[in-house]
Amino acid sequence: MKIAFSRSAAATFALGPLTALCGAASADATQLTAEGGKETRLAFISEVNPDCSFGGLPTVQIVGAAEHGQIDIRTERRFPSFEEGNPRFGCNRWRAKGIGVYYTPDEGFLGDDSVTLRYQFESGGGGEADYAITVK
Repeated sequence: MKIAFSRSAAATFALGPLTALCGAASADATQLTAEGGKETRLAFISEVNPDCSFGGLPTVQIVGAAEHGQIDIRTERRFPSFEEGNPRFGCNRWRAKGIGVYYTPDEGFLGDDSVTLRYQFESGGGGEADYAITVK
């Protein structure tokens, strides 16, 4: 899932602890597994300019709430994960300021849950991202 932005800044979209993508999320839901009782990162959303400077803090809203868990949205600094060949690949060496989105399942819940986020960048781009979460 990778959609390039056609503007001066790009987003880093980290989906889960190890996967990161540049651009907006596709229409397909991102499949994640969460451990019961533990917090899981759904996304890190940041806007980075081609010179690696901060492009602005995105606005993130929950438009489809989790039925069996809590969502925590917080400002944080993380390493982006632009793919090799992206003009921002060198920016992966520095932490970027952005929005982290975390899911914690309700106590005792095991099964499937889902979340939909809407995000808007200061530069004007944005979109929605769906997450299908299996709690084990």
